[in-house]
Amino acid sequence: MVVAIDKSKPAIASGTYIPALDGLRAVAALLVVAFHARIVSGGFIGVDVFFVLSAFLITGILQREISQTGAIRLSRFYLRRLARLGPALAFLLAGYIAFAPLIWPSHPHLFDAMLAGLYVSNYSFALFKEPLYLQHTWSLAVEDQFYLLWRLLLPVLMRARIPILWLGAAYVAVICWRASFGDDWASYYYRADTRASGLIIGAALALYLHRLTFTPVYAWTGIGAIIVAAAFGEFGPTSATVFPVAEIGAALVVGAAAHGQLGRLKIALCAPIAIRLGKLSYGIYLWHYPITVALRPWLDGVTLFGAVLVPSVALAWLSFVTIERLPMMIGTRVDLKARRAVIPTGQRP
Repeated sequence: MVVAIDKSKPAIASGTYIPALDGLRAVAALLVVAFHARIVSGGFIGVDVFFVLSAFLITGILQREISQTGAIRLSRFYLRRLARLGPALAFLLAGYIAFAPLIWPSHPHLFDAMLAGLYVSNYSFALFKEPLYLQHTWSLAVEDQFYLLWRLLLPVLMRARIPILWLGAAYVAVICWRASFGDDWASYYYRADTRASGLIIGAALALYLHRLTFTPVYAWTGIGAIIVAAAFGEFGPTSATVFPVAEIGAALVVGAAAHGQLGRLKIALCAPIAIRLGKLSYGIYLWHYPITVALRPWLDGVTLFGAVLVPSVALAWLSFVTIERLPMMIGTRVDLKARRAVIPTGQRP
């Protein structure tokens, strides 16, 4: 398959590391843990922050590759995602299969692990409430399903005269489609087709960052929007009302961070503890939910939050310094040699 790409359009991603984005990851992870500990009613919007961040970074990487090589190498794309995400998820699933039957002996844990490992847990949970104790992996499935299409659509979109019109239309379409479910929130909450709005905003930000201007006011407005969404959001039929607030808020913070316009907010987001937690945020997210469900019969609130966060951070750190590092190093080396499965430029399908 070949897709023509206009290489004259500038790529905004330079590959420069932005520490504040790790700080924002830490905020998102802590919000989700706090939500499941039942101390922040709208903490579920941490997932929306993750969506915006993820799409911004992935789209930037793909843009940079197009700018440098005139092509999107599919092998590179999948190798990077596998090396980054696969080992930590495999570690979680192995631990889950080993210990979950001791806690919940009558549950089909292998089936749940299969749903999570195949990245279909979002639709499976929306349709028949499985996987129960790996429910949180729905967000990983949403991202994976989105990128299956996005890495094919992006080259085509970059040929369009005004890509933002298509992205804007897609964003509105997702919101309208989500609204059509009415009070049946359990059906729309977990699905890729109803939760892609944050990913679309993140992708649009990456594509248009070079045309936008940010100031610290935008950053503070964005973090304020995230706080408001987390404080006033309610998990249930009204959940969707705060999705756009969190998504736009996250985009404002990400854009300001990418332009180096965080102002004093940089002190918090770039604090060493925030950066360290941000680097471990994926592992924290993976481990926190089954630990939360296991401890919830005995603990609640701040006590539950602390009892979940400590082992989640420890397991995330163990995963990060052991099984995650080697595959990422190997993936990078093989990636440099990858020359197959390419979408080249200059030809039409």
